Amino acid sequence: FPPLISEVRPHFGPGDIDTPERCFGWLLYTDNIQLFFPNRFLHTLMLKLAHKLCLPDQNHDAIIPVNNRQCKVWRCGISWNNVKGVTTVIELMKESRCLFLLMSFPDPKYCNELVPVLQIIKDTLSQFSPSIPATEYIVDPSKASSVFTQGCSLD
Repeated sequence: FPPLISEVRPHFGPGDIDTPERCFGWLLYTDNIQLFFPNRFLHTLMLKLAHKLCLPDQNHDAIIPVNNRQCKVWRCGISWNNVKGVTTVIELMKESRCLFLLMSFPDPKYCNELVPVLQIIKDTLSQFSPSIPATEYIVDPSKASSVFTQGCSLD
């Protein structure tokens, strides 16, 4: 399993996550400089997301092969496409103080794909890091892809 994890973030091409009208960005941030999200939280989160959302659903096996989902895992993040064409990227940034979620939707009707992702993140956080005071932020869609490419900033 470890050889399958890249040290660096994969490249995302034009159209993957750079269309503001179709992007949603969300941050979970801790302002306390002494506190950060532990690696155990990130590793567990990545495994839960991969198991629940990246692996094929029994009903969709014939529709899209597993390798077409393009699940990518790197040192501090995970991304995947689902059968509806929704691209999801989650990465721990800013010295492990910021968890960034970026989703790109081919159609607004798929915005409900956000709910299970946020639920898994919040459940995992409450299980592994309940004492970390974290604040949620919605990222302006026109800035969502730049936050992802340039790093987490609350400016």
